[in-house]
Amino acid sequence: MSIGSKIRSIKPRKHIPNLLSLSRIVLGVLFFLLFRRGTPVNIAVCLGVIVAGMITDYLDGTLARRNSLVTMAGKWIDPISDFSFFFFVYLAFYTVSLMPLILLLLFLLREISMYTAVRPLYIKRRMDPAAKTPGKLKTVFQNAGASIITALAIGYHLELLSFSALRTVSTVLLSFMVAVSLGSMYWYIKPLIGLEENEAQTGETRKRLLKLLLTTVLPLLLFYCLYSFVVAASYHIEMQHYAVYVLLNIIYQGLLILCSLIVGKEFRLETTGKTLERINLPLFLSFARISSVPTLVFLFLNIREISAPIFVVPILGILFLTDLLDGFLARSLEQTTRIGRILDPAGDYILILAISWVYMIIDFIPIWLFLIVVVRLLIQAIGIITLYFLRGYSYLKLSFLGKASVFVVFTIYGIELLEYLRLPGLGNPTVVLVLEILAAGIVGLSLLEKIFSLWRSFGRAFRELKDES
Repeated sequence: MSIGSKIRSIKPRKHIPNLLSLSRIVLGVLFFLLFRRGTPVNIAVCLGVIVAGMITDYLDGTLARRNSLVTMAGKWIDPISDFSFFFFVYLAFYTVSLMPLILLLLFLLREISMYTAVRPLYIKRRMDPAAKTPGKLKTVFQNAGASIITALAIGYHLELLSFSALRTVSTVLLSFMVAVSLGSMYWYIKPLIGLEENEAQTGETRKRLLKLLLTTVLPLLLFYCLYSFVVAASYHIEMQHYAVYVLLNIIYQGLLILCSLIVGKEFRLETTGKTLERINLPLFLSFARISSVPTLVFLFLNIREISAPIFVVPILGILFLTDLLDGFLARSLEQTTRIGRILDPAGDYILILAISWVYMIIDFIPIWLFLIVVVRLLIQAIGIITLYFLRGYSYLKLSFLGKASVFVVFTIYGIELLEYLRLPGLGNPTVVLVLEILAAGIVGLSLLEKIFSLWRSFGRAFRELKDES
């Protein structure tokens, strides 16, 4: 019996294609953990993990199409699972010096753009968000390149290949893979150009909103770039590294403006529904926090070369105060906005994701804590963004356990910094380990609660969509 006949004979339950897609997130984590161990056997298993990822990528779509199980959720879950898989693969390559930092950041910027701007625009304009042919070719190149690098890594650990040769080949292949990935975006962006905009986003309303965003984000961009320049100049950090930071910061702030325009209808007071004529103080504080992400990454990547008490601790303290003050001021001044309720948690989650990645890179946190936090954030992002563009603002709900997990992560990350500064008491390694375990437990519970909550929310959303159709 042929493979096609076997697939046609399978009668899967409706969730099996999506579960196959989600399994690639688990496979990505497994690849990351095994590849870092650096033994021939573990890396050989990594090669098998890539093959397993390719098989699930083939089966999920095939089963869904043959059994009429293609859904909007599946069209989101499949590419996001691909991104998650290759995020962990590329992160593994980066941690063993096979992938330059700039390539990893360009990959992340491409994927962040796709899932916070491009694909949401497709849903907003009732276009099909499924992967296009260039996107599928990009995945093929990624699988092929990752397989070659992994196979060569086996040769290196068997002493058949020098590390210099392995790194050279890896850099060339990864440069090509990232270039193809960036190039594939053209075919996703092209259909969006010139289409009619939603009535809430047309004409003078959109121009006014763009002006508000530019007068808010550009001064913040200038401030953070100047702050980082002072740090770079004071401690003789290579200007090449600073230039890369400035470029990536500009791209990040551009994406922030674009994402804000996409949800522009939410720039209104929550109590009256009146459109905002200016960015009020609570909202500015939220923008200040979410705009700080590239700068914090730059500071932490160079933390061993600079004075943390002078340049890192103060800015972290200020950002922590903005997190406390924006909501308090919004309620006290009766300036609660719908966009503020989106930006506040979004800023927290993006900060946590960025700091988690940097903390793992500079060995501030253990791998297992990094993985728990990142998986929690990925599931949160996938669910909330999809629900928002499927059903709107009313589906954006925060739970007490979710807020507690954010607070706990920020707290433990602050304590990790105290450990680095060798402060007595909370900075004690044993105390920090115990607190890490407690934090992981709370984040784990929050993850289970979020999965259950999203399951119910998606069920309700799809029932409503079915009733409407």
